[in-house]
Amino acid sequence: MSEELRRRFDIPGDHHLVLTRTRWDPRDGQDAEFEYYDETDSSGNVVGRYMVRDSAAVRLACAAHVAYEKIQ
Repeated sequence: MSEELRRRFDIPGDHHLVLTRTRWDPRDGQDAEFEYYDETDSSGNVVGRYMVRDSAAVRLACAAHVAYEKIQ
C-alpha cells in the first residue's frame, strides 16, 4: 500500500514512509481498515502525514474501495 501512496502523492525517493498506526473499524455493513503513515525526509524529520482507508461492504465483495488522503 505504501508504494501506491508514494505514487499518488509524488513522494521523493529519498523520503521514507513509516507506518505509525493501523485501525480496524467494522460497522454498518462496512469493513474498514485505516493505515496511518508519516513521511520523513532524509534527515528523519516528519514532513507529511497520510491516511489510507480500505473499505468493503461485508455482504458485497465487489463493493470495495480504497481512499488516500494527505492529513497534514
